[in-house]
Amino acid sequence: MGAAPEFVEPHDRAIHLSRKTTVPQALKKLSPPADGGLPPTALIITHSGKPHESPLSLVVADDLPVLVAAMSAGT
Repeated sequence: MGAAPEFVEPHDRAIHLSRKTTVPQALKKLSPPADGGLPPTALIITHSGKPHESPLSLVVADDLPVLVAAMSAGT
């Protein structure tokens, strides 16, 4: 992650979420907010959602089809 900041755009932001975050919760977090703002660029999944913890996974908008398919498979 040391080199990543040189590629950050001004509107990029990531949020940390717990490993217990559900697929519907992740989808909601990656959706544009009601206030018209921009959704986060990435979801960083850690053990309990704390920024100081090592990432377990990184979820970005390109992962949405996989997340939607996972939700559909569960119903």
